[in-house]
This record gives sequence, structure tokens and C-alpha cells, in this order.
Amino acid sequence: MRMNRWWLSLILMVACGKSEAGETPGGATDAADTVEATDTDTDTAAQGDAAGACPTIASFDALDGTPCALEGTECQSVGCSDPCQHCNILRCSGGQWQRLEAFPADCSEVTDSADADEQPDANLTDVTVPCPDPGTAEGTPCAQEGQSCGDCGSDPCQFCNLLRCQGGVWTHLEAFPDPNCDDTGDVTEGDAEDCSNQGCGEPPLCGSECAAPCGCCTCSKGESFCHEDLTGVSVRTCSSLGCYAETDCPAGDACFAAGPLGTGCASGIGSCAGVKETYDWIVGEGQAKCELDTDCKILSGSCGAGLGGCWEAVTIPTSQQVLAALGARYSALGCTEAVCDCAPQPASVKCVTGKCSLP
Repeated sequence: MRMNRWWLSLILMVACGKSEAGETPGGATDAADTVEATDTDTDTAAQGDAAGACPTIASFDALDGTPCALEGTECQSVGCSDPCQHCNILRCSGGQWQRLEAFPADCSEVTDSADADEQPDANLTDVTVPCPDPGTAEGTPCAQEGQSCGDCGSDPCQFCNLLRCQGGVWTHLEAFPDPNCDDTGDVTEGDAEDCSNQGCGEPPLCGSECAAPCGCCTCSKGESFCHEDLTGVSVRTCSSLGCYAETDCPAGDACFAAGPLGTGCASGIGSCAGVKETYDWIVGEGQAKCELDTDCKILSGSCGAGLGGCWEAVTIPTSQQVLAALGARYSALGCTEAVCDCAPQPASVKCVTGKCSLP
């Protein structure tokens, strides 16, 4: 009868028991008579067993039923390490050699040795070794290292139990559902944004995607402002699409915001009158109201280019770079006239009736 070698250990427990006195299982003759009838190779094999060695494969048949010295000794042919090969086994049981055979497993699905060496898939069970009862198998011996029993399926939102043969024993493994699974059994990308109390984000640049989780607002056509970051200074102006078009100012230039006169790069002003009007608005009408002296500061004017005074009393937000860029543009346009002879910078600045003033 053919059998798979993985059931061999169970067969050995039954087949290797000695029968009635004077006979061996299978009707073999008395052990002493058998030894006398064997040839030289068999005598040599018997002596080798006494020394703890296995006999040659060629003498397996002759030794079946003959005495052996070391109980439990098991000798296998070379093919026994491969479940796809025929296997001959000689085992010392009950003081006698017992010859057993294990026939190859069904290896029709294995196409080459590389396939045989591959790790078994976690959701497949080996066709030659049945899976044990998952309720009682944990910690019990297993024969095929790496074998897994249990099908977790493809749903990441379901709990999964597996038995895996690791280190010669069955080990219980658990796979928990994906933490992003919602109540409906679907995987989400994380907590959804609550946009009921969260407004829209700033309008994006034209040609760029909105990065705000609850969407972006749109801007009002024509509105503009100065933008400065590590890459430089630019002017952002709202287009008819509700997004901002960006214009970079040249290196060393400055962006000004002059209220009714508009927003732009100082180097973009095309006339002397335009530069002067912008400068005067920034240091005058465009100044925010102060409340304390600490709301004010002193900046250098551009009177060296014939624009403004020697010193300008302004509120904190006013930029020295803007005043200098307007003076440079005034000179570049050839607008320079009389220049001033400046005294040293005043020691302090005062907030007088909401306006920053020099003493």
C-alpha cells in the first residue's frame, strides 16, 4: 500500500511492534536463523550497528527482521530528504531491523527545484499534509516547516487566525483588522476633516492645486499684495479665475503697496511723477496711526536722489528697503534734482495725535 512519508511516524508505531515469540512481523523467520543465512555484507552491517553505524542501502532487504543493537536507530536512503523522491528506511525496533518504504508525494505542481524551495503562500495549505484542529493544535509537533493553515482572504477589515509550523511546532498567529476600517467595513485614508466649522483656505496660485483640506476660497479680481519668501519678493494679483497670478520682482528690488496707487515692484514704475507720488503716499497718507511712541521708528529718506527728506518718521511696518528702491528708481529714470545736506539722525521719535513725528 502506498502512503505519504509524513504519516510514516504513525505507521512505525503500529508496524514496528514484535509479534508472537520466535517470529517477526510479516512472517519473517527467527532472527538467529536469518543471520546465519545472510552473506558477508549482512554480517558486516550487523557489526556496524553495534558500533552505532547504519548499514549500506544495498543490504536493507537482507537485514529486514534481523537483530539490531541500538533501539530507535533509523537509517534512511538519500532521497528521504526530498518529499518528491522514493525513500527506503531501516529502523531498529523491538531489537530487530524493520524495513519500510515511503513513496513520493504528488509533486506534479512543482516544475523545478526553484519552485520547491519557495516559501509557501500564507493563505495556502500543503496538499500532502492535512491541517490540524485549530482549537487544539497550538504547541503540538508539525512536520512541514513554514506550512500555514487558515485563509485570511483579501478583506483587511476582518479578523484573521492562522496556524503556522514554526520551529517544529504549530504556532497560533493573529492578524487584526486595519485600524483605518470604518463601521461599514471600508478602509479610509484617516480621519475625515470636519469642514462644518472650518473655512476655506487661501486662494491658490493660478496653475497650482488647492492644498486646503476643505477647499480654497477665491480672491476678488484685481486685488493684489506683496509676497516675500526665501526665493525673493513678488507681487500677487487676483485674476478673473479667482486665483493669484504672481510676478517676481528683480533681485535687489522691492515691492510696494501704495493703496489707491496700486501694488507693484519699484522698478516697474515708469515715470518720475509716479515714483514721487508713490514715495510721498507711503511716508505720508499711507501711514497707519500710532498710539504710543514705541509704534514709531526713524528711516533714512532718499533725499540723496532728490526724493523726500533726510529722515522719515514712520510706523513700524514701513520698509527701509522700499524707500531705498524708490530712490534708486528715481535716479535710474534721471529724475534727480537738488539734494539735501543731512544733519545727524535724531535721537528719538514721538507719536503725536496718532502720527509719528520727529522732534
